[in-house]
Amino acid sequence: MATSSSTSSSSPLPGWLATLLALGVLLGLEGFARFAYQAPGEMAARALKAAGDMREDALDVTLYGTCLGEQTLDTHRLGEALGTAGKIHNLSAAGTGPLDWYLAQSNIIDPRRLDASVILYLPGDLTRAPAPWQSQAMDLARWSDVPDIAAWSCLDAACRAEFYLRRGSFFYRYRGYLGNWLWSQLGTRAPPSNHRDFSPLDGRREKTQEAALHYLGRLVTISRDAKIPVFFVRMPERHRAGSQGGLDGQHAQTEAWLKGLGASFLPSPVLEANAYVDDVHLNAGGRAHFSDAIGEMIAAELTSAPR
Repeated sequence: MATSSSTSSSSPLPGWLATLLALGVLLGLEGFARFAYQAPGEMAARALKAAGDMREDALDVTLYGTCLGEQTLDTHRLGEALGTAGKIHNLSAAGTGPLDWYLAQSNIIDPRRLDASVILYLPGDLTRAPAPWQSQAMDLARWSDVPDIAAWSCLDAACRAEFYLRRGSFFYRYRGYLGNWLWSQLGTRAPPSNHRDFSPLDGRREKTQEAALHYLGRLVTISRDAKIPVFFVRMPERHRAGSQGGLDGQHAQTEAWLKGLGASFLPSPVLEANAYVDDVHLNAGGRAHFSDAIGEMIAAELTSAPR
């Protein structure tokens, strides 16, 4: 006697339902990235705080730089040089460069409340290739900045389109940070990443330098138009044997060009050899000496030529 056996099989989700579920997941992730996740955005957070602290009746100075400005300057000592009516807002952050400084100055800082800007640098910092793939660049940028950033950073349409995605989606922008956060919440050490965000212009040194100077020139120009002086101060370095003729020659050209746009270059304070931890980083004594010297120079400039 033959028996029939029935097999039950689960039918796949209808296409429209699967689409809705996928969309719901993406929207949930985007909402989490926007409202529940604390994004790194070091420079954007500092710029927003500085903008909120500025007053029209006080002396306010923004200071831009890389990790050296962040690590080797004593902001409290800098501010003391301006007296009780002034404050120096140190917006220096590791990995930043001319693009980030320009975006902060043009998009976040109110020119009506700003009295001067200072850029602390080593020569290579002024021609550092823009890194808009970092999240903080998109934290500082407006939608209107994206076409220009893409034009200076990309060689194809796909790359340019990605900037719009980075600007529009917090989840996409912070996906690397979110992945590490998830691993840490699970109590697991994050796996090493083989992914590296890179510019398609890597290896095209002339083009990347041109892009850096483009934004550096814009920062000086918009500041000059708002009657905000921009002072460049070269970070002192421990004397090292060997010639830097090529680098110094290029720096001289950049300095002359920036002066033509309206920037000023202040003399770099001279420090003793025992003020350094290595060739560029300062110890506690060197940090105090350098901070006092920079503060006094800024105060003297603002006193001699008030806005």
